[in-house]
Amino acid sequence: MLLVKKPLVVFLPVTLWLILEYFILGPYSYVRIFDVGNIHIPQNIVAAADFWRWGATYWYPYSLGGIDLMAEGYRALNLNYMNVFYYFLPAWMAYPAFLLGVVWTGGYFTYRLAREHLGLSEAGGYFAGVSLACVLGVWALCFVALLPLVLFAFDKIHEKSRRSLWHGLWVFPLALLFASGSQFVFDHMALLIIPAWFILVLRKWDRRFWLLYGLFVVTALLYYFPTLWAQFANGPYSHRADDPMTLGYHLGVVTGMLLMIHDQTPAHMALPLLWTLGIVAALWKFRFHNGKFNGVLALFCLLAGAAYLLNIFAFLVQDKIAFFRGIHFHYTLLPLPVFYALAGAFAVEALRAPPRPLLVRFLFVLLFVFSLYPKALNLNRWLHGDHYAHLYGNPVLQRLAGQMTKDNLFRVGGTHWITPPILSAYGLETVGGYVHLYPKRYKLFFSALLGRGEGDWVGSRAHLWGDRLNGSLLSLANTKFIVSERETPKPEGFSAKLQWALNRVVHNFEPHDRYAIVENRDVLPRFFVARSPKYFDAPEDLFHALKNATDASLFKEAVFLEREFQADVPFHQGNFQFANIQVEEYSPDRIRLTVEVDGEGVLIVSNSYSPFWRVFLDGVERKILPAYLAFWGVPLTKGNHEIRFSYEPPYRFF
Repeated sequence: MLLVKKPLVVFLPVTLWLILEYFILGPYSYVRIFDVGNIHIPQNIVAAADFWRWGATYWYPYSLGGIDLMAEGYRALNLNYMNVFYYFLPAWMAYPAFLLGVVWTGGYFTYRLAREHLGLSEAGGYFAGVSLACVLGVWALCFVALLPLVLFAFDKIHEKSRRSLWHGLWVFPLALLFASGSQFVFDHMALLIIPAWFILVLRKWDRRFWLLYGLFVVTALLYYFPTLWAQFANGPYSHRADDPMTLGYHLGVVTGMLLMIHDQTPAHMALPLLWTLGIVAALWKFRFHNGKFNGVLALFCLLAGAAYLLNIFAFLVQDKIAFFRGIHFHYTLLPLPVFYALAGAFAVEALRAPPRPLLVRFLFVLLFVFSLYPKALNLNRWLHGDHYAHLYGNPVLQRLAGQMTKDNLFRVGGTHWITPPILSAYGLETVGGYVHLYPKRYKLFFSALLGRGEGDWVGSRAHLWGDRLNGSLLSLANTKFIVSERETPKPEGFSAKLQWALNRVVHNFEPHDRYAIVENRDVLPRFFVARSPKYFDAPEDLFHALKNATDASLFKEAVFLEREFQADVPFHQGNFQFANIQVEEYSPDRIRLTVEVDGEGVLIVSNSYSPFWRVFLDGVERKILPAYLAFWGVPLTKGNHEIRFSYEPPYRFF
């Protein structure tokens, strides 16, 4: 009984310590930006708000002119393990609550695996659990935290199903929990870890195990199937389909992740180094005579081998299946910290025989020291304004978002450290973004906007960085406001820096305006009618015409189209003089307009082009043309029209 209660008591304060800065100051607590925070926190804030307003939706209009929400990793009803917190808690509480669940779950159940599956001592179990909790406190990968829970719970279900088949039904909610916690298509390769764990480590499997495992896999894949479908359906049209696949680079990234040195600072490398030294010490002690230790190392090697082989496979088939260029198979190594922690914990066993209590205690002291470094970094970021009230509760941006109505639609852009996801958290639609998948047509348009070459890399972080921004393309994309952070003088010398830090502590609790907002008076409306089509024989020619454009008003005279769409325009030159557009409905998946036009022209909607949007002109379905590479174009004839746009991807079930 002590073994059950004591870890519960220990891991709660450990977890609270590791995430202390995320909740201790309430809305003024530190909140992470970039990577996980920069994508998921804003998306979850807006997705939860939209759910209560519109219900479940498939289109996300707040980044890059619009993207597919399910291709971003969302599930049925836009729910996953992380964003469910945003549905029922204030946004500033949601991320700390999510972190609490992730860090505690990963740490506690890694301890249970070490104790009950590997037979390690209490000290070894605590080392494994606490060290993984330290990693999760930094990176917060929820499916990594759920993996130890799944392995532990699956074994319990397997054992109890011997006495009653009804216990086997628990495999269904367990599979749904695991599937809801994954964020990438690669996460489900972790499904293979379950049989590998039972075969290599526990060495127990029978027909009942394979039946339960089959039900688990089918349930998880059925739940995740719409998301997989969305990712593969959008993949060929996405920016990742054109990503160059260089074998040397990706194998280098695999090696870096394997050694846990990829994109790491020296202090972040301390814990992987500690684990590695522990594994070496355990190898020296056990010399491959410990079957459990050998099983964990075998799993470790299987993950590494799979990552290398999958990257080589993708390189070999990328010319035949272009989508493989964009799949980062090195993410198959994301579960690696779990097995690093478990294998490293065997070092504690090696140091306990003969007893070396001081060395064992020293290992835990090192874990505590490691936990201090992220807190020092987070304190520095907090002093620079990385807290919820500043990033996601700023009154200036709230007022700007309040101007958005169906009759006054516009986009915003952020420069430097005011990244698009931060702006999108307010419900502002942004011209840039940081997402997993977005249309490659928009990538070309954004390259022209940035003043870059057609083949230049833009990637998933499409931000307004650089000094060659094309103002006419910003106007075409309906970008009415540019938001930047006011520059503050950098202190020099210790006393000046200390005074600056003290001032920042005070300022972080006061409402203040650090944002400069510039209005673009040449912005084009979201909906307008262009007079005549202008055709280009190749997308490259259209790209260069956009890149060299200097006057946004010219876009009202000519809509740029590729030659292949000429047959879809029933006139050679438009002759309208007057057009009136009324927005009757505007929601993520539905747009309804009434248009009065006194001649022929092309209706332009500056939303990102996707083949899954449909348009009905006076009740008759028409074709949406990719205007200016990236937006929508619908030819119109003289008269009054009702136009209805609907987002209907093939995986739409509700």
